[in-house]
Amino acid sequence: MRPERDNKRDVRREKPKKEFEELLLEVRRVTRVTTGGRRLSFRATILVGNKREKSDLESQREMMLQVLLKKLLMRLIKTCLKFL
Repeated sequence: MRPERDNKRDVRREKPKKEFEELLLEVRRVTRVTTGGRRLSFRATILVGNKREKSDLESQREMMLQVLLKKLLMRLIKTCLKFL
């Protein structure tokens, strides 16, 4: 018989408590017409804050939407932590 062990899957499923809350305000698809055709990019605006003393608003453009949101969120959290 196997010895009982802690169920590690339950521990992995618990999400860590966020210090900052993020709010996606706007996502726009931007098209630029070039001689070779249309170039598609995205522009997003995100608000990050801790609902008490620090908040920051940032907008950025990128070709890939998922990369854009990840970069923008990391940059905003970094600036919020820098000024606390």
